[in-house]
Amino acid sequence: MLIETIFNSHHGMYNPPFEVYEGEKQPYMECPARIDNILGAITTAGLVEVHATRIQSEALLMRVHSPEYVRFLKQFSAVTKGWAVPSIFPPQHSPTKDLGALFGQYSFETSTSVGPMTFDAAKKSADTAITGAQEILRGRKTVYALCRPPGHHAERDKMGGYCYFNNSALAAAQLADHGRVAILDLDAHHCNGTQSVFYERSDVLTVSIHGDPSTCYPYFSGYASETGSGPGQGFNINLPVDPLLMTNTEYGLILNSALASIRAFSPNYLVLSMGFDTYFNDPGAEFKLTTQAYEFIGFAVQSLDYPTLIVQEGGYDLESLGANAVSLLNGFNQNRIYTLGTLKPLLAPKQGNS
Repeated sequence: MLIETIFNSHHGMYNPPFEVYEGEKQPYMECPARIDNILGAITTAGLVEVHATRIQSEALLMRVHSPEYVRFLKQFSAVTKGWAVPSIFPPQHSPTKDLGALFGQYSFETSTSVGPMTFDAAKKSADTAITGAQEILRGRKTVYALCRPPGHHAERDKMGGYCYFNNSALAAAQLADHGRVAILDLDAHHCNGTQSVFYERSDVLTVSIHGDPSTCYPYFSGYASETGSGPGQGFNINLPVDPLLMTNTEYGLILNSALASIRAFSPNYLVLSMGFDTYFNDPGAEFKLTTQAYEFIGFAVQSLDYPTLIVQEGGYDLESLGANAVSLLNGFNQNRIYTLGTLKPLLAPKQGNS
C-alpha cells in the first residue's frame, strides 16, 4: 500500500542561519535537510506517492490562531531585513504598534527566529497539514504530511520551539467538522500548543507521551495533572516520562496505555503528531529508542484502524531521519501481530468498534 505523502517543494527556501539558546548563537537545528532526507528515504523505499501541497485560504489559520497573531507574523516577516529574535517579553499585551516590541508578546522563547521567509514557510507548512486532512476526508486511510517548520508548540498567539502555526491543530480542526478527533503526539517534547488549543473541548482528545517537563523542554506544560477544563475536562491526557528510561520496550508499554485511551474515546479520525527526536542519537532529547521502535509504533497505531493523518514534528539527527521514517511507514503497512524485542504483542488488529 502506497501512503499518500503531502510535500511542499519550496520548504528549502526557508533556512534560518542561527538560533539563540541560553543566550548563545547556535546553528539552527530545524534545517531543510530534515525533510529532504525523509522524503528521499521513503521515496527510495517505494512506500509513498507524493502529492504537492495545495494552497489554502489564510482564513483557515484563524480556526486555531488569533487574527492579531497571524497579522503580526505576516507584517513582521515582510519588513524584517535579517533574522530576528525577541529582546523584550512584556508581562501583558500592549497596545504598541512597534513590531519589534510586539515580537516578544507573540513568543515564549528565543530559539524561534523570524526572517523574510518565515510567514510564507509557516503558512505553506500549515497548508501541507490541511491538505493532508482534506485527503483523509476524501477517503484516504493514511496520509503523511511532511510539514516544515513543525507546529505543535505554537499556541493561539505565541510561537516557539521552531513552531509558528500549529499544523496538527489546524488539521484536527478541519477533521473535527466531520467527527470526533484524537491527537496522539509522540514527539519527545510536550505539545503545549496543541494542548492549549483544545483544552476546553470534548470533541478532540489530546494524548501526549513526552519528556517530563520538570526537567525537559518546554518545562511549563505537559504535567499529568493537566487534564482539560470545562467541557474539556478529561479530554487531555499527558504521559510524562523520564527519557533516560525510555528503551524500546518501556516506550511500547507507555504507548499501549495511550492507545487504550484513544480506543476508549472512539474517534472518527486520528492525527499522529510524529517526532523522531525520541531516537537515541537525537541532539534535541535523551530518549533511547532505536530505528526498530518506529516500525512497532507505526504498526500499533494503524492497528487502531482509524483514518490517520501523520504530521511531521521534530527529529534532528539528520543521518537517522530517513531510516526512522521508513521504519514508521513499514509499520503502517504491517498486517500481522508485531513484537519488539522482549515486548509481548500489545495490540491485535481492531475488531469493529470498541
